[in-house]
Amino acid sequence: MAGAIDVATNDIETPEEVADTLRKALQFVDADKLYPSTNCGMAAVAS
Repeated sequence: MAGAIDVATNDIETPEEVADTLRKALQFVDADKLYPSTNCGMAAVAS
């Protein structure tokens, strides 16, 4: 899983930013194994 959306901020990622994050992840995993997602999600609990 690759966290492409930051749930710890109110900023909204552009489609280009999300795509860039996912392209970077493809350096480490094959496309058919990549699962785009939000980041951890525990940030809201820790703040």
